[in-house]
Amino acid sequence: MDIGNENSKLKVTKLYEFILHENSLHENARLNLGYCFRQRGYYQHAWIQYSAILHLNPSNVRALEARTIVCLQMNHPTDAFIDLNQALRYRSSSAQLLTNRGVIQQFLCDNKNAMCDYLSAMLADPNHAFAHYNTGNIVMFHGQFPQAISLFDRVLEINPRDEAALTNRAIAKVVLKQYDSAREDLEHALKISPLSAHIHVNLGQLLLTMNEPYEAEKHFFKELYKFVYVIQLYINGVVMHDENKMVNDKKLWMIIVLVLNLRMHYN
Repeated sequence: MDIGNENSKLKVTKLYEFILHENSLHENARLNLGYCFRQRGYYQHAWIQYSAILHLNPSNVRALEARTIVCLQMNHPTDAFIDLNQALRYRSSSAQLLTNRGVIQQFLCDNKNAMCDYLSAMLADPNHAFAHYNTGNIVMFHGQFPQAISLFDRVLEINPRDEAALTNRAIAKVVLKQYDSAREDLEHALKISPLSAHIHVNLGQLLLTMNEPYEAEKHFFKELYKFVYVIQLYINGVVMHDENKMVNDKKLWMIIVLVLNLRMHYN
């Protein structure tokens, strides 16, 4: 379902519809049908399936979680928050549910209650990395950089390959002028995720701060080089519309491409 084409997704959808035609009370089939609709972008259809389950079984936490996701995808965070509250009535010590509610509260600009949820999640499961990570972000936002570093340290104890935690820890270290340690974090993050644009940019900015402009330039242009192909496609599109007098625009983009190609060639 996740990797199939639209035709195969439609077949799977029809299969679950057939199962429900035979037994309309089959909750797992209805959950899966809702998932099929969600994967195909039919969020309202998915919401209807999850709501049907909850009408018959209000304590179905999986359906509440699934409907929460659909509500967020339809840009209804308040409804998602209500569903998560309901789910937590049945699983009050679920670190995942507490963390997810914290994320929604952050989305609703309520960092105070989000922090309470993350702390509760960490108490429920000390190895729940996402709760530590989100707490670290809030703490860093409020300028408490040493505390943020400690939280990101904990995330990396749980998952040493978390490049987001490495990157954010590096940013906190830069503020505290721990440049060498921050550089190690960013270089490690690049080994894990070598195509990550924001890591290249952050490392480039750090190297400029460390007075290594040539090394910084390599990282900036590694990132810019990825856009060359896109720009060239744009130029090809402009070429087809030359009769609309877009020649000046075309020349501008051609100059950008030539400069980027030359700089990448000589670096």
